[in-house]
Amino acid sequence: MKIGILTQPLHTNYGGLLQAYALQQILIKEFGANPKTINIQMNVTFKTKLKGYIKNFAKKYILFQKNVNIFSFRPTENQRKIIAKHSDNFIENNISVTEKILRYDIKSLKKYNFDAYIVGSDQVWRPKYSPNIFTYFLEFLKDNNAVKKLSYAASFGVDRWEYSISQSQKCSELAKKFNAISVREDAAIDLCKRNLGVTAEKVLDPTLLLDAEAYKEIIDESKTKRDEEDFVMFYVLDPNLLKGALVAEIRKKLNFSFFQIMPKPFTKENVRNIDDCVYPPVSSWLEGFYKAKYVVTDSFHGTAFSILFNKQFIALGNVQRGMSRFKSILKMFGLEDRLVTNLKQIENGILDKNIDFESVNNILKNERNKSINFLRKNLFK
Repeated sequence: MKIGILTQPLHTNYGGLLQAYALQQILIKEFGANPKTINIQMNVTFKTKLKGYIKNFAKKYILFQKNVNIFSFRPTENQRKIIAKHSDNFIENNISVTEKILRYDIKSLKKYNFDAYIVGSDQVWRPKYSPNIFTYFLEFLKDNNAVKKLSYAASFGVDRWEYSISQSQKCSELAKKFNAISVREDAAIDLCKRNLGVTAEKVLDPTLLLDAEAYKEIIDESKTKRDEEDFVMFYVLDPNLLKGALVAEIRKKLNFSFFQIMPKPFTKENVRNIDDCVYPPVSSWLEGFYKAKYVVTDSFHGTAFSILFNKQFIALGNVQRGMSRFKSILKMFGLEDRLVTNLKQIENGILDKNIDFESVNNILKNERNKSINFLRKNLFK
């Protein structure tokens, strides 16, 4: 079976790359399918740029936020290739993709003759990340009933409805044409029912469909082997004052060195030293989680890999990227207390409380079976 997977554009996002990789691996290994991820491109239009300028203007002069650059500084294509060289290499070697497809030219997929389309995972159904939201409800297939249509672990990112009235009406019509719908969060089940009029099933994020040994093969490719023991994997995407205070308190209580994977941001100040802005290889990112004694992260996929690799961890609440995702995955494994949003939780001894991974692993095994069965019954029966 030829399957087209429609997810967010693949770039330097580690979680985005690994969920795309994992879903393909499951479809190949479990079902012998022939999947391709649609290589959709982030075409930045003038309208998109204008919205960004207005948003940044409001942040700087209405909300009085510091360090906001109204005219965002973007890399040239050559600079992007330097920054993303390891990510691009991972895609080339590990993820089967179509030719480059612009968001407004999605109809050119017709020549691939896919037997089925899967929308997901990641925040494909969040309008701020998917400007042409109808594409992610497979509008381009129109009334083609010969092709199976389903979502796998699609995410709205938040627990509130962000669509306009017209978007809601059209997406509801399109969603009802799907053969099956699955989502990643508890809140998404209710959002689908109330706003789209469809029934959704909750499944695991694709990264959790593979076991730890599957990722060990990638880690073994790392050229920057970490021999150090007893270090904290520090993976924070959106630093702020509160997180800074939380991390400072964690540093006091954990007598380990901190390993930070993220490169310097691409700014006017850093452009002359662009090598400092290069994202490390995916293998190095995975190795950090795999070998860490402890993990501190505000990333959903950082949380997912902490669970998968059985690491003691703290998830710092990330309101900016959507709290619903964190609450849902932690609730699934009975780990709600690992979500930290204030200093009092650190002071009350959460760092001294160890996770019972025997229980976690049993839950993961059951949820993995249910999730794979969702794909089996809706794609291959």
